[in-house]
Amino acid sequence: MEIKAVVDRIENGYAVLKSEGFGMEISVPVSTSDKKYLKGDNITLLLKSNDENNG
Repeated sequence: MEIKAVVDRIENGYAVLKSEGFGMEISVPVSTSDKKYLKGDNITLLLKSNDENNG
């Protein structure tokens, strides 16, 4: 599943993402080893089920 979202705000060290298609907020750490998220960034999340991950 692919979710397209935008960073709505930064709260307590987390980037809060909003996605129009899903009507929910998702929080991810604002900084990772290779990326720092900023308000307004567009993000695509790829979600896989356990079946997909286990081949």
